[in-house]
Amino acid sequence: MKRYPLAGWAVLISFTLASCNYRGALPTDFYKPGPEVQPKVPMNVALVVTPAMKDMTTTGNGFGQPTYELHPAIAQTLEKELGTIFQNVKETENPAAVKDADALAFVQPVLFGAYELTLKAPGSDVILGHYWDPQTYPEGYGNECNGWAFLTGFTLLLGSPITIPAGIACTRNAVSSKAENAIQGHFRAIGDLIRKDTKLAAVRKEKAGVQSEEKQGDDASAAGDRYKAIEHYSAAVKNSAYDSAADQRLKEKILTLVAALPAAPAVPEEARRDTVHGQTLYKAAATSGDYQPAAAEFEKAVREAPFWPDTYYNLGLLYADAKRYPEAIRNLKFYLKGAPTSPDARAVQNKIYELEVMPGATPAQ
Repeated sequence: MKRYPLAGWAVLISFTLASCNYRGALPTDFYKPGPEVQPKVPMNVALVVTPAMKDMTTTGNGFGQPTYELHPAIAQTLEKELGTIFQNVKETENPAAVKDADALAFVQPVLFGAYELTLKAPGSDVILGHYWDPQTYPEGYGNECNGWAFLTGFTLLLGSPITIPAGIACTRNAVSSKAENAIQGHFRAIGDLIRKDTKLAAVRKEKAGVQSEEKQGDDASAAGDRYKAIEHYSAAVKNSAYDSAADQRLKEKILTLVAALPAAPAVPEEARRDTVHGQTLYKAAATSGDYQPAAAEFEKAVREAPFWPDTYYNLGLLYADAKRYPEAIRNLKFYLKGAPTSPDARAVQNKIYELEVMPGATPAQ
């Protein structure tokens, strides 16, 4: 039996492992999505392609197993699956720049070969849904080729002659196949969980109501009945997701009409009560540093009276103190939209300019 010196073994091991060090991209056309929801959930979903998603890889468990890059296969797979459920799905690498999404979708691995999907409201940490199914964990994932890797190392230690078998191609295919099967099973399971989510069924119903109220508001506005238009738009705001694209669009319409009214609509007592609660909690936050209770009260006031510019002013100043600068800027702009001739309009606009250069603020376009 031919024997190799130690240095020779090192060369042979390096040569063998280098020969097996295959890195390729997972195919993007293998995925078969689940059944299409009828009617689809009327939401625009932006799938966030993060740097972490771009770095996702899969490999066999043994020596010299190939590595498969999962992007863009993961993104395209999710886009297909989510496209059977939601009205519109598109990818984005910059969630802060998304203007028309009702939800942001994030995916990340939780176990070897298993993933979780989270739907979040844009511009906030509100989770609309969190989905993963541990039952689809791919047991034995990638093990078909571990035997070959073990035998390779064992043969080297014995000093036997080394030949690189044609099975390397089989190794690549086996790991790729297992990855495809795992992704297929897991994302189909995630899709089924989303289809069964009663919260999203409620979203479908609520959004239909929002669209109906907005349409009636548009018709009233076109007919010149501004008060009736504000009434319908305000009803739509109550049923829309807070700070969503629809919510912001409706507020723009309401406040544009308010600025042109000879007299502002009557403010409901509930909104005044929530505002006083918010102001009281806002003062307490100066000591505690906890602005969320006050923000919650002001946000309730906005829902009760989205046509009342003062509520946006209160929120704008609070968010500025809480260092939530994008929200501060947005609400102060809403205030000026509804009260462009107010005595403090110049000071508020200057405040917006000041906030635009703060760390984490989104500059005005």
